Amino acid sequence: MMFSEIHKQIAESQRLYDSAIRSLTNSVTMSSVQKVLNERALLEQSLISSLSSSLNKISCLNNITSTVCNLSLANNSISSLFDSSHRIMSEMRSVMEQQYQWREIVKNFTMTNQLAELTLRRHTSEILSLSLASQSKIMELQSFRLGESILASESFQRSLFNGLERISKTYNSLFNAIGNHNAKIAGFSPVVTRHPPIDLFWESRVLEEITVPTDKRQLEPDLDIGVISEERSLEDLLMEIDPRLKDLLIGAHEALTSSNPDRSRHVATSLRELFNHVVQIIASDDDISQWTSKTEHFHQGRPTRRARLLYICRQIDFGELSDFVDADVSSALTLVNALHSGTHGIISYFSERQLRVLIDRMESLLLFLLRLNAENR
Repeated sequence: MMFSEIHKQIAESQRLYDSAIRSLTNSVTMSSVQKVLNERALLEQSLISSLSSSLNKISCLNNITSTVCNLSLANNSISSLFDSSHRIMSEMRSVMEQQYQWREIVKNFTMTNQLAELTLRRHTSEILSLSLASQSKIMELQSFRLGESILASESFQRSLFNGLERISKTYNSLFNAIGNHNAKIAGFSPVVTRHPPIDLFWESRVLEEITVPTDKRQLEPDLDIGVISEERSLEDLLMEIDPRLKDLLIGAHEALTSSNPDRSRHVATSLRELFNHVVQIIASDDDISQWTSKTEHFHQGRPTRRARLLYICRQIDFGELSDFVDADVSSALTLVNALHSGTHGIISYFSERQLRVLIDRMESLLLFLLRLNAENR
């Protein structure tokens, strides 16, 4: 079975679990919910078995790139979380009752074992579905030169390739560590496992847009990658730290639909300034100086970007996460910085659709950083 078909079937679990969770608020008997869980567990077990076999075959091939191998290994680790759900549910239960994202889901009724398992399985289905969709897209890229659709130079192709290699390597390390430390992960916010697959998906979408000709693309997967409705939006979070930041986000969207021939640079400038302002507000020079005095965290008296990201992740003591965040930021900014500075001669080749996906990519990254920062309170 192809990855695209498997991720669609696993994505269907999200809708089924959502329905089951809603049914609990309507006083449906626990036995009905347990029946849903049992039936879906059997189907998922079959899907995961098929998936693991395919992923193992891919990771053993000699002619695959290290990127695809890393994603296959990561998705194997994620799929194993389905088998671990019963074992870690007891640890997850107390944590989910305290975390904002889960508390909003269950605020109107008492947490039960059935609800805990539904919530965990829904979460696992979501991240695996997204991760498989990303792997499918990145495997498709192997037949093209990265940046082919924007006539990227050889040096810029190397930059894109190196970024993809690094983000896939740290992504694999992150989920391998998660699979090996279930009890520790139970104490973390859902953002730790939920947002890396979302950002990887948007990275694969950006690379697809600037690489694969439109007539040679796969059909767009029907994925729900929106955030839980009760969560605060990016605009809400920006308003919370500085209301003026919202104008930069609006500026990027307005530049996108303008007729200005230099709109690509305007979009990139707004996104770059927004990113810089956000990071310097939530990880200011004073904050970093009070937090660390290590020389490697400073360059010419100012905190390095790496130091700021480590500071944002400081409450989640998990080195693999901060490594992924660093790689994630670097990959996201590769294209933004190139557009902003006008290097590589790519500006004139960007379509509105490509710029829109780039904005989506940066919005996802900013949400990730702001939600990680919220864990520090």
